[in-house]
Amino acid sequence: MYCIYKLSYYDNLYPLNDNHTFPPLEPAMNLSLTAAPSFDRARRVSRAVSILSSASMWMIAAAAVAFAGALLFFFDPLRDIIVAKMDEVLKSGELAPAKIPDIQAAMTAMVELSFGKRFTLAAVLALKVAPLLLVLFHLKSLFANFTDGQLFTEENIRRIQMVGIWLVASVIASAIGIFVIGKVLALPGYESDVDFLPLFYGAITYVAAFVMAEGRRISDDNAGIV
Repeated sequence: MYCIYKLSYYDNLYPLNDNHTFPPLEPAMNLSLTAAPSFDRARRVSRAVSILSSASMWMIAAAAVAFAGALLFFFDPLRDIIVAKMDEVLKSGELAPAKIPDIQAAMTAMVELSFGKRFTLAAVLALKVAPLLLVLFHLKSLFANFTDGQLFTEENIRRIQMVGIWLVASVIASAIGIFVIGKVLALPGYESDVDFLPLFYGAITYVAAFVMAEGRRISDDNAGIV
């Protein structure tokens, strides 16, 4: 009698498909987890992270657009103001003698910064900011899915994979940007190093998503066995 009851219970919980195989366990797993009272805290945290990621994405995008616009279309008046301030600092005699050549080189670079060079700088800015914006976009979407109770889904695994890919891409974009600014534009006094830490984080994130995808595939295969 107990066995019949258990079979009836599982038949109602996981009914067979038309081809007499069990459906994937994902909907039931999501339902059981999201229905738990303790998931409410996880839902609130996920919503907060999604909102924070979205706000950060839009603020960074707005700042990048504003900076690029000023660099391309409002550079001349800004340059005149900055060069005038630098000239005042040089004439004041308050600077250490060792810093005077750097200030003079910066003034010369700003005067000689043509529209073509400014356009290149704007392109480098877009190249470096784009991967970060895409990382934030996928994080926003991922935690929005968590908020809606969608946990072990193919879309979420794909989002995590894309976060890893764009973290790796951010290192490549940074290296290209440093090369272009330092070598192609040859701006004096410009020194910067590539931060390879996001490369490690991106690789680990992608591998974790790959393992999750394999685990989900194996779970689906097992669920299809009668």
